[in-house]
Amino acid sequence: MRERLVRLEAQEADKLVEALRSELKAAISRVDQLEAARDRVVGVAAFGAWLARSAPWLAAGLAAFLAGLGLKAGAK
Repeated sequence: MRERLVRLEAQEADKLVEALRSELKAAISRVDQLEAARDRVVGVAAFGAWLARSAPWLAAGLAAFLAGLGLKAGAK
């Protein structure tokens, strides 16, 4: 009788462990999704910061390019 009780308790413990494992897998999946979302936000923020630092140089380069096109068109 005692061995049977031990087996039943072991089966219950196994069921609890499996339930915990499935919950842990779901939690890990959710953490992975949240980390991916955070990485996207950080990437967009970094690009925005780079663009803010580089915008004056990009605008100057574009203006010089357009001025060069205007000079070529006037020379013909």
